[in-house]
Amino acid sequence: MASYLITAAHRVIPILAWVDDTESVQKAAKDVEAKLGAQGLDVLVNNAGVWAFCPGDTKTVPPEQMALMLDVNVIRPLRMIPAFLPLLEAGNQKKVIHLYVLVRAAPA
Repeated sequence: MASYLITAAHRVIPILAWVDDTESVQKAAKDVEAKLGAQGLDVLVNNAGVWAFCPGDTKTVPPEQMALMLDVNVIRPLRMIPAFLPLLEAGNQKKVIHLYVLVRAAPA
C-alpha cells in the first residue's frame, strides 16, 4: 500500500472531516470533487477511532462507553459513503476502506 501511495501521490488527497458533523462531511466531499472533477474517486479511506479508557480489561467498559466506541468507530464513518458515492461511481476502483486506529496503554 505504501508504494502505491508514493507512486500515486498526485492523486492522494488527505482531508479532515468530522464524521459526527454532516456539514463537515458534505464540505469534504465538495472539496474533493473540486480537485478531482470528472475523473472521480477511486478509493475512500475512512480513518476514525476512539477507545473508551477503563482500568482493567474490556470486561470493565461501561455499556455507555462501549456504545460510544461503536458509534464513532462504525456508525459515524458510514456517513462518508453517501457523501462520496457520486465521486466513487465516477471512479475506476470504487473502493471504501475503513481504518480504526485504537490505542490502549499496556498495564504497567
